[in-house]
Amino acid sequence: MKIRWFPYQLADAKAMEAELNRLAAEGWELKWLRLDLAYFHRSGRRDLRYAVEPRPICYSDQDQVAWDQADRDYIQLCADAGWEAAWTAPAERGHQILVFQAGTVAARITAPLDLTEPEMLAVIQARLLGMDAMR
Repeated sequence: MKIRWFPYQLADAKAMEAELNRLAAEGWELKWLRLDLAYFHRSGRRDLRYAVEPRPICYSDQDQVAWDQADRDYIQLCADAGWEAAWTAPAERGHQILVFQAGTVAARITAPLDLTEPEMLAVIQARLLGMDAMR
């Protein structure tokens, strides 16, 4: 178990991602983040990778339902590619921070939605074909 000071903010999303991946390479798995603290446990896994994604939030009650659905769709698209939503930070300056975690297969992809990767293109194509089949 390791609890450490983890003072990353929205502007530090890529630095936060680099630190999470450095710790993952040492066998530490993120369990939670709260304020400026992070809790890790020694999992022994060296295949974990993290991606940190700033996401805008909605302040309009009228658009909230559509916005929430778009967030669920985004998280599902990432999950279909092997990236599990591991943590969501509270809103800061109109954005929240999503932390995704992936194991062996998805770890080859540099970010949840790196559209240059053939694996992601296949996931998107499969989802689009599935949506067409439902019409």
